[in-house]
Amino acid sequence: MEWDNFQRGMNSKNHPGELLPLAKEMKDSHLDFKNKEVFLDFIQKKTASLNLNLADNFFKIKNNWKKIGTESTNRMNVLFKESLMHDITVYLTISSRCGYNIDQHYFFVNMFSESTNLIILHELLHFYTYQTILPMFKERELDYDKFNDYKEALTFLLNTNFGDLLNGVLDKGYEKQKDLRVYIERNWPNFNNVIDFSKFVIENYY
Repeated sequence: MEWDNFQRGMNSKNHPGELLPLAKEMKDSHLDFKNKEVFLDFIQKKTASLNLNLADNFFKIKNNWKKIGTESTNRMNVLFKESLMHDITVYLTISSRCGYNIDQHYFFVNMFSESTNLIILHELLHFYTYQTILPMFKERELDYDKFNDYKEALTFLLNTNFGDLLNGVLDKGYEKQKDLRVYIERNWPNFNNVIDFSKFVIENYY
């Protein structure tokens, strides 16, 4: 099991290789988590110690997403001029860091968050960006760090194009991409889709 193999680490103020508290606790326990029974026993004890009701949290998050899911997906499809090629699986986590895996089509949502719809939209935006925009960066032979900064800065769209669905909850982005985010927010009003906009940014910013 890889403890720090999530793709969000590059944007954290912490060292990318630094383990989150839960992952560190699991690693330090030296238990065999490849054994399903051992893993489930650990999870059951952990959730019990936190007084978690997993079923209640699951249905609350699912029902909240149902209120905006269809409209959100429709807007994403219009912005990126295509739909996602794969179904995405969402897992609940008690970790404050919501990792994702593009190749295996899943991401995590923190079950304690008051803004789970924002987390879901944030991660879905990444999946659309990987599918449609990453090939542009590769074609121009721009390195992955530049793409990573762009995909994170691009989450300003959650404020401009999904704000009414998120009831005023804002995606604030990361300090690392602050300047790029300001640049693309300033230029976005001249466009109506991310594909043409990204071509513009690649030509004029990098």
